[in-house]
Amino acid sequence: MKTCDVLISGTGIAGLSIAIHLIELQPDLQIIVLSKNDARLTNTSLAQGGIAHGL
Repeated sequence: MKTCDVLISGTGIAGLSIAIHLIELQPDLQIIVLSKNDARLTNTSLAQGGIAHGL
């Protein structure tokens, strides 16, 4: 079983932003970021449109 200090659900802009912010504040934190699918297929990236990402 894995343990962590912070568990973040979601790899969109909100999840990744908070992960970066937390690691800058406390570099010794153990952070896990969960994704239900491919980490690149987030609502944030899909909202940019298929042309921008070559989809």
